[in-house]
Amino acid sequence: REFCQPVKTAQNRRFSPIRLIRPVLAAAAAIVLAFFLWPQAGSVTPFATVLLSENCSWNSTPPLAEGARLAAGRLQLASGTAILRFDGGAEVVLHGQTTLELQSAMQARLLSGEVVIRAEGDAAGFKLLTPASELTDLGTEFAVNVKSTGVTELQVLDGQVTYGSDIATAGHAVRLQNGKHAETMPLTAPRFADIVKQAAPKERRDLMTHYEGFFYDE
Repeated sequence: REFCQPVKTAQNRRFSPIRLIRPVLAAAAAIVLAFFLWPQAGSVTPFATVLLSENCSWNSTPPLAEGARLAAGRLQLASGTAILRFDGGAEVVLHGQTTLELQSAMQARLLSGEVVIRAEGDAAGFKLLTPASELTDLGTEFAVNVKSTGVTELQVLDGQVTYGSDIATAGHAVRLQNGKHAETMPLTAPRFADIVKQAAPKERRDLMTHYEGFFYDE
């Protein structure tokens, strides 16, 4: 006898749910991969480096070590001397109790305390925001002290710095306060290199290339 073989049709094929799941899994994997590879808004990107942390006590968590890369955020120095170098070229000395908010490679906000900034060459244009004014470096070295009241003292050690619509030149110092005219004050701030020398950083081979940049001829 001859037996007829059953004809295979779409109706009698066995249904496999895997055929439906595979495309879904592939799409999900693509979404997850894109999430990790695509630049995210507000992503943490470092733009500054701790070059020196001499006898420092940090309120920041965790404490900052030399060589640490820093992204946007607030730094709180309780005591000691620290030096940061922004990727834009500016170098900033924090001395004593100081709170500094890093915002970008070319901008920071001083909330309280003292800093000395050296921003020469390509670093010109670095901005320091304070409660009393926005300070813009014009290729110079300057010191800023923000009091607990928000009063800001600007001392230009070299070059020029703009504050509001005015310009302070080397050898001049002004006291700034919201709603009041700038007041002239004595120039008493130490130079960038003098602060570093006073801190007497330990000679370590891994940091000597950075230290050499601080001790320049005046």
